[in-house]
Amino acid sequence: MPQELRSIFLSSTILILLTPGCGSPSPSGDGRVRNIDANSKTEKPVSKSDEKKATAPLDNESGSLDKQAGSSELNIGVPTVPAPTNDLEESFPSPKQSPTHSDLDGIDHAFRFLEFREWIAKSGGYHVNAKFIQLIDDKVELLKATGQTVKVPIDKLSDDDLDYLEKCIRLNPKAKVLIGKVLNIFSADTITVEKNGKWRHVKIHGILPPRKHEPYYETTVNSLSEKVKEKYVWIEYVTTSEADDLVGVVYSQGRNIGLELVAEGHAWFDPKTSNDASLKNAELVANTRKLGFWGLASDKQPQKP
Repeated sequence: MPQELRSIFLSSTILILLTPGCGSPSPSGDGRVRNIDANSKTEKPVSKSDEKKATAPLDNESGSLDKQAGSSELNIGVPTVPAPTNDLEESFPSPKQSPTHSDLDGIDHAFRFLEFREWIAKSGGYHVNAKFIQLIDDKVELLKATGQTVKVPIDKLSDDDLDYLEKCIRLNPKAKVLIGKVLNIFSADTITVEKNGKWRHVKIHGILPPRKHEPYYETTVNSLSEKVKEKYVWIEYVTTSEADDLVGVVYSQGRNIGLELVAEGHAWFDPKTSNDASLKNAELVANTRKLGFWGLASDKQPQKP
C-alpha cells in the first residue's frame, strides 16, 4: 500500500474511534438506539433508561456523567437499613437471672431445683433441712438453706430418706432403684448387693462375659471387682432373672459399670437383651483398638456365648 493511502487509512480509523457513540449502540433510522446482536446480526430495541445511559455525554473536566444524567440523579438501588426498633426486645425480653450459689458450681444442673426437705438419721438423733446434690460413693451430699454443704453416710439415712434418694438418682423413669453395698463378686456379670441387712444377686444388664472355663474369665472378674467390690452402687432394674436375681444397669459414682466392661474389652454387648446403642458402639471401639480380649491372638480369644 502506498505511503499516502496508509496515512489516510490510519487517520480515518483514529477519527472513527474518537467519534462519540462509536463502539456503543448507534442510532437507527427511527431515532431509537438499538443494540446489534453479533450472532444473529439483528437489532434489538434498547429501553429508554438504557438509551439515556448509553447516549449521556461526558463532562470534559471531571470525566463523569453530566449533571442531567449524573450519578446524583441515578437510582442505583442500594438498600437502606431500617432504623432499629424495640419490637424484638418486646417479643424476646431479657431472661431473668436464675438464683445460683457459689457452692453449686460444677454440680449437675438438674439437682439445683430439688426441694428442701427434712433429712433424718436412722437413729433419729440427727436431722437437717436440706436438698440433695449428689451421691459420692457411700455418702450423700446435701445443701443446707444457709448455703453450707454436708455429707451424710448412706448407712445413716432413714428408710424414707433412702426411698427419696432412689427417686432422685433414677435415670430411667420406668425402672426401680436399689442402693446398696457390694459384698462380693458372684460371677463375671453378677454381684451380691446388701441393703438393710438383706442381700440380692444383681446381674449386669446388656453384657456377655467370657464363660467360666475360659482363661479370660478371671480377668473380667478381677476388673469388675476393682470397680465395685466393697463400694456402694445403685442399680436401675426393670426385671428379674430365672434365678430371681435383679437384672439392671449398675452405677458406681455415676459410672455405668457394664458399659465400662464392654469398652475395655472385658465383655461383649448382648443384642438379645439390650438395644443400647452406647454398648454396641463401645464394643466396636474396643474391637477396633484391640482392647482386652480383642487384642489376643485369634486362637486365644474367648468365644462369645
